[in-house]
Amino acid sequence: MTVNLSALAGAGQQFFDNNGNPLSGGKLYSYEAGTTTPQPTYTTAAGNIAHTNPIILNSAGRVATGEIWLTAGQNYKFVLTTSTDVTIATWDNITGINGTGIASNAVNVQYDPPFTGAVSTNVEAKLSEQASIKDFGAVGNGTADNSTAIRDALQSGAQFVYVPPGTYAMASNISAAIATDVTFYGHGKIIYTGSNDNVNPLITIETGNNSLTVDGLSFDGDDKIAAGLVIRNSATPDSNTLPNCTLSNNLLIRFRKNVAGVWSDGAYVTGSYQLVTIANNRVRLITRAAGVGVPGVSGTSGITVQQLSNTQFIRECLHYGNQYAAIFGDDLVASANNVDYDGFKFFAPAPSTASGQYVQSTLTSYGNVYRNCRGRALKIQAIGTVRDETIIRDSDYTSSIGSTEINFQYGIGMVSNCQFIYRPYNSGATSPIQTSLTLVSFFQGTDYGEDSGGAIVNGIQVLNSIPAGVGLNISRIVNSQLGFVSGSTELRPLVSVSNVSVNKNAVDWVATLGYSATTYGTIRLDNVVVPDVTYSVIGTNGTDTNFDIVATNVVNLNGVATPANAKPFVTSTSGTSLNYGGLITGVLNQGFIQTYAVRSDFNNGPLLRGGALTSQAGAAGAASVQSATLIDDAVFEFDSRFLITSRGAFIVSVNFSINTQGLFATGSNAIEKIAVTAGELFEVSAGGTNPDVDGQFNMWFTGGKLNVKNRLGSTQVVTVMFIG
Repeated sequence: MTVNLSALAGAGQQFFDNNGNPLSGGKLYSYEAGTTTPQPTYTTAAGNIAHTNPIILNSAGRVATGEIWLTAGQNYKFVLTTSTDVTIATWDNITGINGTGIASNAVNVQYDPPFTGAVSTNVEAKLSEQASIKDFGAVGNGTADNSTAIRDALQSGAQFVYVPPGTYAMASNISAAIATDVTFYGHGKIIYTGSNDNVNPLITIETGNNSLTVDGLSFDGDDKIAAGLVIRNSATPDSNTLPNCTLSNNLLIRFRKNVAGVWSDGAYVTGSYQLVTIANNRVRLITRAAGVGVPGVSGTSGITVQQLSNTQFIRECLHYGNQYAAIFGDDLVASANNVDYDGFKFFAPAPSTASGQYVQSTLTSYGNVYRNCRGRALKIQAIGTVRDETIIRDSDYTSSIGSTEINFQYGIGMVSNCQFIYRPYNSGATSPIQTSLTLVSFFQGTDYGEDSGGAIVNGIQVLNSIPAGVGLNISRIVNSQLGFVSGSTELRPLVSVSNVSVNKNAVDWVATLGYSATTYGTIRLDNVVVPDVTYSVIGTNGTDTNFDIVATNVVNLNGVATPANAKPFVTSTSGTSLNYGGLITGVLNQGFIQTYAVRSDFNNGPLLRGGALTSQAGAAGAASVQSATLIDDAVFEFDSRFLITSRGAFIVSVNFSINTQGLFATGSNAIEKIAVTAGELFEVSAGGTNPDVDGQFNMWFTGGKLNVKNRLGSTQVVTVMFIG
C-alpha cells in the first residue's frame, strides 16, 4: 500500500487543550472526508500497521509512535477531542504530504463559488459542467482522426462540449444522441478527411426533447461529403416542453454532392422544436457535381429547416445576420439538372386539408445577405415575414427553369425593404440573368388559411449595372398565383406591391397574377417606378381573372419621356391584350396605355377611375396637368404628352379665374373652341401658326406641342389639362 505522511500531525506534533496545556489522553479520530465513516491511518511509511481509531495521545499530547501516515489518493477528516470526548477541533479534506488525493479524486475537494447565495459543490462536479473534446482524446493537428472523440464528447452527458482552437480531422461521419441540453461550441475547425463521395452528413445529432446550441465552430467538408450538420428531434413531441435549437456564429463550407439523388446542405434541422434560431452564420460553397441532380427530388441548400412530419415540425424560426454565398452546381444553364439551389429553406408541414399545423409555423427573416444562390435566396413554406435582406448576383447564372429570389412556395407573408443587386462578370460580357428571374413569388391556396390572406411587398430597390442587351431583363417584380387547392372555397387574396424602384433596364411585368376564374381578389400598386416595361404593368394568365386593381403613382419612365413607348396596363402573360373582368382604380399611372379588348358584357369590362379609359384602338388613356407663369408677351411650350392631337381635348385656365377658362378640341394642328366662359379672351389657330393678337391669350399647335403667348398686358398663370 502506498501511504504519505499526514499533513496534520504527520510527525512529532504536540496537541494542547483550550487552556494551552498538553492534551494528555486526548483522542484523534480519523474519517473519510466529509463523513463520519472511520478511515484508517498508519504508524509507518510501510503502511502495514494501522493506528487505533481514535489515536490515544500520551501524557505530552503526542502520538505515541510519533508519526501518522495516510493512504495515498484518499482525503481524511480529523476530529480532536479530550479524553472525555469533548470536541476541541475538526479538520476536513486532509491529504498526505506529496500525496495525490486532490488530483486523483476531485470529488473529495470542496468548491465554494464566490457568489452571494451560491451553494457549495465539489471540484469534480464543477469541472464536469464542461467537457473538452480533448478530454476524449481529440488532437487538433489537422491529421489525426477525431471522429470517435467528438462523438463520445457529444454523448458524454456534459452540458457544454468545447472545441479548443485547432484543426480537428474526421476520417468518417458520426452520429450522436444527446441526453441533456447541450451547447457544442468553441473556436476550433472540424474538417472531413475521409474518402471522397461520402453521401452522409458529417455530424448527425439526435437531440430527443433536448435543446441544442452549436456556436462559433467551423465545419469544412473539403468537397468530399454531401452535408455538414444534421440536427433532428424525432421524439414524440410534448407541446408544453418543446426544445429549442440554435445555430450561431458558425462557418459551413465546401459541402458537395458528388452522387446522384443525395441532397447537399451546409446544415439541416428537422423535427419538433419550439424555436429554431439561425443567426450570424457564414455558409459558402454548398455545391453538387454536374449530372447528379434529380429535378424536384434532389437539391442543394445552404441551410434547411423543415418538418419531419405533420406533427413533428418547427413552430417558430428566427433567421438573421447570416451570409450565404455560392450555392450552385456544375450543370450548364440549359440542363434539366440545373434546379433547386436555395440559400435558406424553411418548410412547415405541407399544406392540405388534413394539415392544420401549417398555420402554426412562422418564419421571421431579416438582415441576411445572399450572394449567387442560383435558384432562390429564400424558399418558404410557412407564414413568413422577410425584411431588410440583400440579394446579389454577380458571378453565376439563373437556373434552367428560372429563378425566384424570395419564394413563398406555399404561404402568405410580407416582404419589406429588400435590396437586389445585379452585376455583370467576365469583364462585363456575361449577365447572371440567363433565364427567367422573379424577385418575389407567392403560391397561394384556400386549404391553408389564405382564402383571405395576403401577399404584401413593400420596399423593393433594384440596383442593376448589367449593360442593356447583355442577358435578359428581370421578368417580374412580384408573381402571385394559385398554389395547392383541394377544396372549393373561393380564393380572395390581397396582393399589395408598393415603393418599388428599379434603376436600369426594362422589366417584363411589374406583377403577374396566375389565379383561376373563381378567384376574386385585389392587387394594389403604389409608388412603383420602373425604367421601362416589356409588356405591361400587370400580366395575367387568362381572360377571366377577376382581380380589382388599385394603382397610384405607377410610372414607366420610358413611356413618360417618350409617349410613343407607353405600354398597356394589363396584358396576358404572353404579352397580348385581353378581356379583363375587374374594376380598375388608378391615379397618375403615367407611361401606360390603359387599353383592353372591350367585351360585349359591360359588367365584366374594365373601369378606370381617376384617369381615362379607351378601347383597344384607343390612345393614351391618361391625363396630364401642367402650369406656367408668363409675363406679358412671353411664349411657353407645353408638352401635350398623352394627347392625340388628331382627336384630343384640353382645358385651359388663366389666372385661376372662373371667367378665364375654356375647353378646346384638336384636329391635327387645328384648335377648336368647345366651351369658354369668355369667348373673346382666347385666340386660337387652325393652321399651326401663332395668331399673335394683342389683348388675347394666343394658342397654337406645332409638332404635337401646345404653344401659348400671353398678350393680356400683365403677368398671368396658365394651367392646362390634356385629356388623352
